[in-house]
Amino acid sequence: MEVDNTLSNFLKNLLVTNIISRNDFGTAIRSNHDFADISESDLDKQYALYKERDMSNGIKLDNSVKEILDLFRQTSLDDLKLSQAKNSHSLEDIVIALYRVGSLLETRTNVLNETLLEQINTIRDFKEMTNFTSNDSISNSKILSMLEKYKKLLNKIDNANFNNKEID
Repeated sequence: MEVDNTLSNFLKNLLVTNIISRNDFGTAIRSNHDFADISESDLDKQYALYKERDMSNGIKLDNSVKEILDLFRQTSLDDLKLSQAKNSHSLEDIVIALYRVGSLLETRTNVLNETLLEQINTIRDFKEMTNFTSNDSISNSKILSMLEKYKKLLNKIDNANFNNKEID
């Protein structure tokens, strides 16, 4: 409401009796040769009429300023509401989008878990194949058998890596 008062006071200060004092009013009227002989009492009455009219106009100015600024505020508020409505999403839309993201993340996590389990099993198999004790005697057939297992294992790893690249 401070804006209302500031604007009203500014406009009221532009009214005749706020700009021209009684003495300046008398001087201005008497400077016109048609009113050079006007009496002081007539000048007082005319100035009083201007003062009364300025007071009435001041009240009208207050009301007009209030109406205009209220209309401006309401229009601005309506524009803001409209702008926010255009740029906002309903809570329901946000919740649905979050569920979709959650579902995608869960699917991706399950795929990664399966891939990790396959790789863990492959490493476990590799460990079992290479698990020789120092007392074991290594023969050529065991070495060939072990190399054959390595080859199968490497093919299995290559196939797993190829399939994972397709998923990514």
